[in-house]
Amino acid sequence: MTTDREAARTDLTDLTRERMTELGISVRTLAARTIDPHPELQPKGESRTGPLWTRATLQNLLSGTKAKAPTPAELRALAAGLELPMRAVQDAAIGQWFERDVFYTSDATVRTIVHHAEELSEEDRRKVLEIIEEFRNR
Repeated sequence: MTTDREAARTDLTDLTRERMTELGISVRTLAARTIDPHPELQPKGESRTGPLWTRATLQNLLSGTKAKAPTPAELRALAAGLELPMRAVQDAAIGQWFERDVFYTSDATVRTIVHHAEELSEEDRRKVLEIIEEFRNR
């Protein structure tokens, strides 16, 4: 897990940068939009209703220097600010901070996290997908 150094992967950084470009928004605008749509899911005593990402924190993410993985509330807020499904933001965070890849069944009802997926051959990737499809069909 990456903690106090630059992330080896930049999945969430790249997703954020690309989506900001698509939406035509600035870091300041994104920061203002990062409000958790489900504050009731935050741990007791930590319910925050305002923006959960500051401009400086977003700039750190975009420059690759954000060292601490975002909390679930921060991920929900970022997903809301970027107008993306939560899964897309979660998957990017999993890639960036935990260096894992996410595989989904064909109907996206089951997902699994795979370590060293980049080292798998195409045949092995197909096998992983077959295994999770089998779980879905049970």
